[in-house]
Order: sequence, then structure tokens, then C-alpha cells
Amino acid sequence: MNELRYRQVHLDFHTSEYIPMVAQEFDAEKFAATLKKANIDSITCFARCHHGWLYYPSKKTPELIHPNLVNKNLLLEQIEACHKNNINVPIYTTVQWDGHVAETHPEWLCIDEKGEFINSQNVPKPHFYYTICLNSGYRQYFKDNLQDIIDVVGAENIDGFFMDILFKVDCNCEHCISKMKDLGFDPNVKQERIQYSTVMLDEFNLIVRISHPLQVGDG
Repeated sequence: MNELRYRQVHLDFHTSEYIPMVAQEFDAEKFAATLKKANIDSITCFARCHHGWLYYPSKKTPELIHPNLVNKNLLLEQIEACHKNNINVPIYTTVQWDGHVAETHPEWLCIDEKGEFINSQNVPKPHFYYTICLNSGYRQYFKDNLQDIIDVVGAENIDGFFMDILFKVDCNCEHCISKMKDLGFDPNVKQERIQYSTVMLDEFNLIVRISHPLQVGDG
């Protein structure tokens, strides 16, 4: 059984393309030393944020590396420096919010009863809050990105994943309606749509855990 860490920090790092010179002055040794001085022994660091940008040297989708990320090895250097100091680094990746996906693959977004995209936070544009349907082609996209992270970072260097934004959605897209009918749910009844969304989340989590059997946390 892995040692239970006693002081975990979640380093939120959702960084839009309008932020310049990202990680220009990052110093891995100072980063780890600061954490150690604060008695932190586990810190979540980002592979992919809500804007859809990556913070590691992706092999599969290098075009999605943050356009202003000066240090393309940011995540790798964070992990290496922390591990030298016995600090765990669970890797963060977003799941159902991704601004880039929303812009480039609107066919993967959740649809409400009126046929509109579901903005789960009800904020005006620009935002990354259109919810992605896990029944769509996005499922393979997510699995491919997860495998890319594992391939680049190395399974032996991964302490676990923090998969953020997984929640029940009253989705009325064609994929969900078809699955509901197959499983005996009535897509015309809101409560049954919500019940189905729980089944779908369990299915998604199971598929991810089976295909990528590393320690996973859900946010």
C-alpha cells in the first residue's frame, strides 16, 4: 500500500493563451525546495487545463502545448525535482471542460432539452464551461490524451491522476438518447436522464481505469 501523504496542495493552473511567457522563470530546484520547506509532501501539477492546453512535451498533440509556454518540459521538471525530495506529484487533467475541444468539436458537447449547448456555470463568453459529453467521440480523445501523458512522463514516474470535472449532466444529445433507449431509460423524462447520467459516469470511469490501470482520483 502506498504511503499516505499528510500535506497535499492542489496547484490550480488554468492558463489561457492570452497569458505571455508562461514558466519563463521556472526553477525546478527552487520549486521543490519551497515545497519541502513548507512540509508539503504531495502536490498536484498540470498536464492539461480547462483551456485545453498542455504543459508537457506531448508526442501525440504537440500543437496543443500552451502557445506561450516557454519551458515545454514544465511538468517533467516539476515531477523530477519533487521526486528527488520525496514529494508526490499526482498529475492533473481536465475531463468535461475543455475550451479548445468546445471550439473545435461542438459535436461532442452536451445538449439541453432545447437543443442548446449546456453552460454549466451560466457565464457569458469567453469561457470553457460548455460541458463535454462522455458518450461522444471525446471518449477516445480523452483516452488518447491520457495515454500520451503516460508515454511522455513514464508510468514509473506517475504517482496518480487527478481527473477533474466529472458530474451528472442532463444531456439530450443523440449519443445519450440512443444509449438511454438501449438500457430501458425514457429519454423524455428528466429524472430518468439524470439516472442514466450516473450509469454513464460509472461506465466511463470503469473504462478509463481498465485501459489505464494507474492510481486515479476523481474531482
